[in-house]
Amino acid sequence: NRMAERLETFTQLSNKLAAGASFEEIFDYIYDSFHQFLPYDRIGVSLIDPERKTIRAERARSRMPVKLYNGYTLPLNKTSLPKVIEAGKPRIISDLDQYLREHPDSASTRLIVEEGMRSSITLPLKVEDRVLGALFFSSRYPNAYDWQHVVFLELAAGSIAPALEKGLLIGDLVLTAIIGFSKLAA
Repeated sequence: NRMAERLETFTQLSNKLAAGASFEEIFDYIYDSFHQFLPYDRIGVSLIDPERKTIRAERARSRMPVKLYNGYTLPLNKTSLPKVIEAGKPRIISDLDQYLREHPDSASTRLIVEEGMRSSITLPLKVEDRVLGALFFSSRYPNAYDWQHVVFLELAAGSIAPALEKGLLIGDLVLTAIIGFSKLAA
């Protein structure tokens, strides 16, 4: 039964992609539909700018007030994400308070803890050999994630990264068209 629910969730995600859903629609669908498979109170996606060597918080949804806001940007080398992305596997932080004590310079972890999050799982987002960024699921409870969640996210990764990439590309095309039309009208 759980496998059928997962299959239905991924089928709906594929349908949204085929219909040309935006990045925001894909992200919101993931937020609204993955609760049955993962315990989370917040999800966020951050994208890597390989030219500037930065990572930028692109979107977040939470049951709590968001402090790690859209647009928050850090040099990539000031985060632990290069190691996570290089490993290519989801990473679990079971106790964000302890992680912050061990990494007191992590401003992004401090903001997540201030939001009330106590554990997280990070999914590196790659399409073929291109690194897009990372998707974060966070819970108000410590030790919320285990190997079953990692297995689910590894299965989901094949759908999530291309879905977000396509949504971002469509958004960029629309923005480029709007800018082009505004220049023509000026």
